Amino acid sequence: MSGGTGTGLSVLIVGAGIVGRAIAYYLVQGGARVRLIDADPSPSDASRASIGVLTHITGGDDPYGRFHRDGHALHGELAARLLEETGVDVGFRRLGGIQLVMAEAEMDQAREVMAFSRKRGCSYEWMDIQSLRRLEPRISADALGGVFFPGDHRVDPELLASALLQSAQSGGLQVDFSTRLTGFDSIGDHEVGVRLQTRRGTERCGVDRVVLAAGSWSAQLGELAGVTARVRPIRGQHCRFRGGGEIHHVLRYDGYCAVPCGEQIAAGATLEDVGFATDTTPAAATQITGFFQRILELSPEVMDQRAGLRPKPRRGRPVIAPLGDGVESVFIAAGHYKSGVLLGPITGQVVAQWLLSGVPPRQMGPFAVAR
Repeated sequence: MSGGTGTGLSVLIVGAGIVGRAIAYYLVQGGARVRLIDADPSPSDASRASIGVLTHITGGDDPYGRFHRDGHALHGELAARLLEETGVDVGFRRLGGIQLVMAEAEMDQAREVMAFSRKRGCSYEWMDIQSLRRLEPRISADALGGVFFPGDHRVDPELLASALLQSAQSGGLQVDFSTRLTGFDSIGDHEVGVRLQTRRGTERCGVDRVVLAAGSWSAQLGELAGVTARVRPIRGQHCRFRGGGEIHHVLRYDGYCAVPCGEQIAAGATLEDVGFATDTTPAAATQITGFFQRILELSPEVMDQRAGLRPKPRRGRPVIAPLGDGVESVFIAAGHYKSGVLLGPITGQVVAQWLLSGVPPRQMGPFAVAR
């Protein structure tokens, strides 16, 4: 396989979203020879469609809870490293977040959230409306208060994706867009033969390992190797409104959130089980605008609307593992659902270490394909 300056493992990564780029980034650092391909002619629309909220930690002391916590903690360190390596500020900001209470009937739910957070050791603070409006003067006067979580942060998904790719390419990563994996000629312990459709036609090559990190399309790619990974697409849409300097925290209500995004406010996202459709719709814009009007005393002027596909796994956890018995040389890293940006870097770190050493660096049984 061409590409890369390392002399170690050769790896083909299928899917150039944040997960795929993070895997490539850490593999290149480990000396692997890496080729990253994607069927699209440009970077991942799913990354572009995300608003990049890094949620506070409420997970328990189990493999997924620890994975979530460690993934959350990794972002600050990674942002500093990428800034040094590439000069790109990926927009990592420790904003803090507020879960709003807009009606008396919602107070019981807020108490449950605080009790759960206290049990899990997650920092929080109840804020009455006076305290809340000192932090966020544009919050609706209808609000009764909110639960403040200092652990809510944000990163710019497009800048993070760009910096990961730029740094990996400087280390020898080969990147080919408009290139598809169309089949496997062979799957052995030490080499995988693949068929690719490129701009130049069909290409056959052999690599040591293949990683399927194509989000919602990963299940279809797994079937080329005879394995079904239960991941399906859920469309998410968000809108960008004028007024980015008018709010300063992550604001949450009724399953939606709003976050400052440069000169705009990004708000969303919807959850729509519509297959692989990635178009934006007026109905979603209406829903998101309604959320915006409910929580903020601002005129909702929509500047942009975006849609992307969130890969939803069976039983809630991502699929990060070899495809299965007899398919140990083909890995899958998909099914991160609403946490693709948050968990992308730690997924990249774990998969890279696993491939380079031959053993998982942490307990990964719960992330197996069979569940």
